[in-house]
Amino acid sequence: MSSDYSFPEVYVKDVSSYRYICLNKDSYIITSNTSECWETYGNIPYEESFKYIDLVEARTIKPFIVVLHNEETENTVKGVLIDKNTPLCLQEVLGNIIYFLHRDGVRVEKNNVIAYIITNKLEVRSVKSMCKGIIMLTIDMPWEEPRKALFVVVENEPRFIDIRKTTRSNV
Repeated sequence: MSSDYSFPEVYVKDVSSYRYICLNKDSYIITSNTSECWETYGNIPYEESFKYIDLVEARTIKPFIVVLHNEETENTVKGVLIDKNTPLCLQEVLGNIIYFLHRDGVRVEKNNVIAYIITNKLEVRSVKSMCKGIIMLTIDMPWEEPRKALFVVVENEPRFIDIRKTTRSNV
């Protein structure tokens, strides 16, 4: 992975935050002013996104938007809107060291190698995807022992959206 990697952001519907994605008429905009919003999605720490996923039923609990900065322009950024109760494919990965091969927003097929792990015995093992779909979240939990990560894959075609960036004139 190159050094120009930028971290995705997660916004959850009706969650309080200092930064929002606002649906106004038919467009989405990143803002801190929600006075004219029809719907709001509040920014949350990426690592807390699993709190809005039912890990037993493998479904979303609330609608959320994942902002993918890898397709960013000067005025817009791409995002993926994931509705409430969207079925998900969840795959947990455990290892001493985990190397992720794909960033969020990438389509994977079943049995594609998605990560490498290094075990306590210093063996390198490949991790193959159990899912077919688009990786929406790669939740890394480096504080866990052994290290743990959760791949969240949307198997149905998600809804890609364009999100306008805030400027001084549209705040």
